[in-house]
Amino acid sequence: MAAAVLKRELEILLVEDNAADAKLLTMLLDELHFAGHLHRVVDGVEAMDYLLQRGDYSHTPRPDAIILDLNLPRKNGREVLKEVRSHPDLKYIPVFIVTSASRDDDLMKEDKLGSTYFFTKPKDLGGYENMVRTLATVEFALLR
Repeated sequence: MAAAVLKRELEILLVEDNAADAKLLTMLLDELHFAGHLHRVVDGVEAMDYLLQRGDYSHTPRPDAIILDLNLPRKNGREVLKEVRSHPDLKYIPVFIVTSASRDDDLMKEDKLGSTYFFTKPKDLGGYENMVRTLATVEFALLR
């Protein structure tokens, strides 16, 4: 009899200051039966503390992927991504950029920030569902 292969649950860090967007993303992941842990921080300073396991985050797991909003208080998402990409222990973590600013499209398409994937925040529920389905069923599956 073959031994069962155990897959560990994914650890995802959500860096999102908008509570409604975070709640919607969480709700849609739950509806898709996403089998992982979603940890949320609300600004770029907290994100770096979490990623570097500093202060209140000293015992947090290293995430398998990061969902990063670009428009954040205290330290914006571009600064966070730059730090992640320049840190030897963090630079290989896939980053999924989600932003409402359409003016970021050209910047992200040029991949100047070294992002893994880029999504413009949808304007309707159907768009959110499609985005989350892509995150949960296609991209996160590649991380397993």
